[in-house]
Amino acid sequence: MTLTCQGCAWILDASGNWSVGVPAADVTALGSGAQTITASVSDRAGNSDDASRTVTVSLSAPVISINTIAGDDVINAMEKGSDLALSGTSDQPAGTAITVTLNGQNYSATTDASGNWSVTVPASAVSALGEATYSVTASVTNAQGNSSTASHNVQVNTALPGVTINPVTTDDIINAAEAGSAQTISGQVTGAAAGSTVTVELGGKTYTATVQPDLSWNVSVPAADWQALGNGELTVNASVTNAVGNTGSGTRDITIDASLPGLRVDTVAGDDVVNIIEHSQAQVITGSSSGFAAGTALTVVINNQTYARHGAGER
Repeated sequence: MTLTCQGCAWILDASGNWSVGVPAADVTALGSGAQTITASVSDRAGNSDDASRTVTVSLSAPVISINTIAGDDVINAMEKGSDLALSGTSDQPAGTAITVTLNGQNYSATTDASGNWSVTVPASAVSALGEATYSVTASVTNAQGNSSTASHNVQVNTALPGVTINPVTTDDIINAAEAGSAQTISGQVTGAAAGSTVTVELGGKTYTATVQPDLSWNVSVPAADWQALGNGELTVNASVTNAVGNTGSGTRDITIDASLPGLRVDTVAGDDVVNIIEHSQAQVITGSSSGFAAGTALTVVINNQTYARHGAGER
């Protein structure tokens, strides 16, 4: 028995089964949408019959995208120690599986009703990343079996900038004459660009400077501020944050030898930076004074919260 299909003929097997291979070129020529397959058969007596089936040609690939990673597509030193959220969107219905790959590790997500998806890369995997640029990929397959993959680069950059502080008043000692006028604190940075802000902390007060094209910086501390510090040793702290959010700092010890009464605040949390761990702990604020009697009332204000203590004149 012979079966014909679109002008071609095939022989049925003993069980009445038949099959035909359609060349790739003919499949490629099919347009999107419904297509009808018709098969006709006739026996030796001239009896014939035909059957048809409608199939749909779906050539539309699903859409998928990846959002900006870590806010700026850079994982900095602080972010490298934390979980990393990867997210994006797709035009597929809720519950569609998304496979996200970073550094050879796959993570699974599903779309919500709005097509959004997200996965969390654990801190351990983020910490294992080296200083390099990585390609994050996200893949999706629609109900018709069509797949799409999106890629998005993210850079790991944990190098901290450096800050140096030049000698203050050439010898790091502020005498009475020098304390009677404004003095400049200056230095240089590395790993940060011109225009970056250097924050200088001295005796509980903060000053800011702008990094110059030659990467130098300087701030002027008024005479009144020097005189308010009193006598003794204290530390100048300077910090700078670069374009990717990494912060570096430097210190210099100086001495005020001017026979002045004053009050100063010691470095807080060891470096004047309250990190993630310290943020959840009680902190002790200390300082010293000169020229005041023991037991003098002292008021400390932090974030508009006032703390009172007796004992100025003592550490």
